[in-house]
Amino acid sequence: PGFVAASAMWSARTEARLPIARVSRGLGALPVYLRGLSGSWFMDSVGAASEVDRLGAPQLLSTGAELSTDFTLFSFVPVRIRTGFGIPLRGLGPVNPGETRFYITAGTSF
Repeated sequence: PGFVAASAMWSARTEARLPIARVSRGLGALPVYLRGLSGSWFMDSVGAASEVDRLGAPQLLSTGAELSTDFTLFSFVPVRIRTGFGIPLRGLGPVNPGETRFYITAGTSF
C-alpha cells in the first residue's frame, strides 16, 4: 500500500477589548469624521504536527496590544485604523521570543 501523510493544526486566541473614547466629531472642514478610539489586549497560540498525538504544547505563543481608531470618510465610508504590537513568548522558525513586532492596518472588518 501507499504512504498516508496526516497533519493536524490548532489555534486559539483570547482578547479583551476596552472602549477608550467616543469622539463623534468632524475634523474641521475635512471630509473626515472621527467616531471613536478603542484598545485591546490579546494572546494567541498555535500548534501543528504531522500526527495528532504529537500536538502537545503550543509551538508559537504571543501576546500584544493594539489601538483602534474609527473614522468615517465623506459621510459614508467607514475606516478602521489599527496600530499595535505583538511579542512572541515562545518562538517558531524566524520568530524569536521577545522580539517585538509592530503593525498598522487600515480597512474595515468583514
